[in-house]
Amino acid sequence: MVSVHQLFLRLLFQHQERKILGNFGLLLLGTLLSRLFLALSLIVLARQMGPERYGVFATSYSLAWLMSPLFAWGLDNWLIGPGARESFSPTFVVNLSTSLLIKVVGGVIWIISLIGAVWLLQIPALPVEVMLPVVVTVWVDEIQRGVFAAFKAVLENRTNFFLMTTSRGAVFLGIGFFTLNGVENTAFYLYTWLVISVSSTLLAFSVLHRRFGFKPQLKQVYPILKQSFPFALSAGFAMIYGRIDVAVVAMVLGPVAAGLYSPAVSLVNALALIPTTAYFVLLPAFRQALSQSLVAFRQAVLVSLSVGWIGGALLGIGIWGIAAPFIYLMYGSAYEPTGSILAILSGVLFARTVNLVLAAGIVILNYQYQRVVVQAIAAIFNVVLNLLVIEHWGIEGVAWVFVATEWLLVAAYIWLLYRALQESSSVGIKLA
Repeated sequence: MVSVHQLFLRLLFQHQERKILGNFGLLLLGTLLSRLFLALSLIVLARQMGPERYGVFATSYSLAWLMSPLFAWGLDNWLIGPGARESFSPTFVVNLSTSLLIKVVGGVIWIISLIGAVWLLQIPALPVEVMLPVVVTVWVDEIQRGVFAAFKAVLENRTNFFLMTTSRGAVFLGIGFFTLNGVENTAFYLYTWLVISVSSTLLAFSVLHRRFGFKPQLKQVYPILKQSFPFALSAGFAMIYGRIDVAVVAMVLGPVAAGLYSPAVSLVNALALIPTTAYFVLLPAFRQALSQSLVAFRQAVLVSLSVGWIGGALLGIGIWGIAAPFIYLMYGSAYEPTGSILAILSGVLFARTVNLVLAAGIVILNYQYQRVVVQAIAAIFNVVLNLLVIEHWGIEGVAWVFVATEWLLVAAYIWLLYRALQESSSVGIKLA
């Protein structure tokens, strides 16, 4: 016979399970829609600009994101993980507010430094008139992502659904409107995107201020930077092996090759937000499971990994099957070589789906520093191999390097999670 106490625990667990699933559904739907709007915006820009001009834009955009960890500092992942241990306390509000202040001030310094370097170096593939609006857009987008992280940490993804879809939807509508009216000027599109991003970021901050307030503490800047340092390294290395390929292609093979390669990478990064969404939901879910027992944590990880393997395989095979006709339909005949690149990069989606489940388990078991070492090795492997293959195998060789890097991470993360579980079993658990 079930006792009242057991019945209460069962009902509580079912409530938590429904809450987690509901938040995952809202975050997934919001992420899918926002990524769909972003992908459509990039498709419209690619068709409007052509491979050469789009290659210049894509190189600038990739470089800006590649350098963004210098001011973003991995604060979003830290805030959702260790920074959210007291999600409903004044401490969390201070962590959140101070993190946003770091992004704002650090971003201003970052913009001045990056634009100054581009102006001094005078690199043809990185014209200042393109880099300036792109860099400022990346800055305000990173601030907006800090707002999203706050609501993810407290499992209030209904708000994120509204903010995400509003922001990206407005960008798509703005770009689409001017395209239909025959506007040719590239700068016009870039500044339209920038103005909409600034407006949506101000809206997001207004919503955040109403929910949490804004109470930064200067004395907490150094402790937060110190605690989030492994997440900053992680984000930096992830950017290297996830985005540097576009810059390498542009520098070695020119803007046309970058224009043909980058749409496939953009689509893969957009679709990878499906497993990334799961990662941000798994962090609090794994944290709750580990707070119950190591056995519950193991079961949660095993179930999630099973879903990850199956989901990753289905996603990868699906993209591989439709790659060529999809590119031809959406981008036009000028981008026909992009279809074969997207087919190759479908292997990245399969691997990354598994990687992000493993990464969530690694972070919760306080193995983030060890994860950073693995990511550093992957980043070095990616850069060196890209430079070795690009002259002989071109953009297809670069695509295969991307796939190999992600599967290297799968193998390394499996080993790392196994070690973390073994250590937790022998010496006890310290919750992230």
